[in-house]
Amino acid sequence: MQVIPAINEVKFSEVLKKIGIAEVFSSWVHLDIVDGKFAPNITWNNPNELKAESYKLKANFEVHLMVETPAAVIKDWVSTGAKRVIVHLEAINIRKSDFLKLRNIWEVGLPKFEIGLAINPETPVEKLTPYLDSVKFVQILAVKPGLAGQQFDKKVLEKIKFLKKHYPDVMIEVDGGINL
Repeated sequence: MQVIPAINEVKFSEVLKKIGIAEVFSSWVHLDIVDGKFAPNITWNNPNELKAESYKLKANFEVHLMVETPAAVIKDWVSTGAKRVIVHLEAINIRKSDFLKLRNIWEVGLPKFEIGLAINPETPVEKLTPYLDSVKFVQILAVKPGLAGQQFDKKVLEKIKFLKKHYPDVMIEVDGGINL
């Protein structure tokens, strides 16, 4: 098990400050990017600012795109040096064959990165199964997307158990409401 600190901020200066704190105890950081359309709030979401500073970062970082059209912005985020990019199944809403084509387009000419698929708490975990041979990891949200400080929804534990039992090789991330 690995704990990856999540950063959900409006100002880039706060993002950098929290990355600096997290780098002391973690080799990874998770950056929440919210556009105000996919989820109700808006976080800092300027990949150019991160790209200009990423050479200073010690930690690897993953970008959680809680955005309405991830296909339009994924290349910008990968160009920042993100090692992982997480897109929501609910935002891509496409067949597996279309996802594979899109994934191949995303990967052309970019540094190596991994794509993960996320689902919201209300989305049945079975909707992920057609994609599990095409992604390295999945993310199960234990809270509604976007807003920090929500309480962990224990119903997602059944989704985790299902994935562990039927897809033991898939890495599972759980996002939201995590505490001791």
